[in-house]
Amino acid sequence: MKNRGKLRRCPVCGSDRLYPSRRRGVSEFILELIGADIQRCHACRARMFWVGLSATRLGEDARDGFLASGAVICLASLLCVAVMLWMLRRLSGTD
Repeated sequence: MKNRGKLRRCPVCGSDRLYPSRRRGVSEFILELIGADIQRCHACRARMFWVGLSATRLGEDARDGFLASGAVICLASLLCVAVMLWMLRRLSGTD
């Protein structure tokens, strides 16, 4: 999806020259599993992950971005559990 990159800009320097970055560590692997795009800015070399048009900066070292990515993983997990519980209630007819 080449058009998606044109809509995104680096939150650090504002450049639109972003390219995919390899994942580092388990937390970034999980981020990719839930649909986040991990990218690096060509201009300032900042790493970030994107969910839609929203970016969260990752550190240069895998441990630097652990807190932010951990928070996203926890929120995504809670959202998945909430959706599953809602679906179970709907299917069982106990509204």
